[in-house]
Amino acid sequence: MIIHPGGQHIGTVGGGCGEANVIKTGLDVIESGQPETVTVDLTDDISMDAQAVCGGVMEIFVERW
Repeated sequence: MIIHPGGQHIGTVGGGCGEANVIKTGLDVIESGQPETVTVDLTDDISMDAQAVCGGVMEIFVERW
């Protein structure tokens, strides 16, 4: 996934709230220059009610390129 300084992005990590967190972190990394890791947890009960959610946990490394 590529995140531009204005918030536009190319690609996806799966959509939804988890992707919004990755985009926010990406914008923070663009500003700070410091890489970060985002944990996206799709295993809680609320998320599992959605038919499109597969569940699981993703660890996403975000760095400025």
